Amino acid sequence: MSVTELKNSLTELINTTDDADTLEQMIAFYRQLRNDDDWWDELSTEQQALIKNGSSQAAEGQIVSKEHVREAVFRIP
Repeated sequence: MSVTELKNSLTELINTTDDADTLEQMIAFYRQLRNDDDWWDELSTEQQALIKNGSSQAAEGQIVSKEHVREAVFRIP
């Protein structure tokens, strides 16, 4: 499908939609797609530190298997 055909299809969908909520969601989704910001920049310094720490631990083999977590947390053998 060409770019022109895609635009026409999108325009048709928009023009035949009377639901304001759907249109608002479409606008929000489009804006999100067009946003060049990295989600990492939206995290707090503490959140970034936690992720970095977890990545370092995983790289060093300091991990716990899902089976161990299931047994310890949910008591599922």
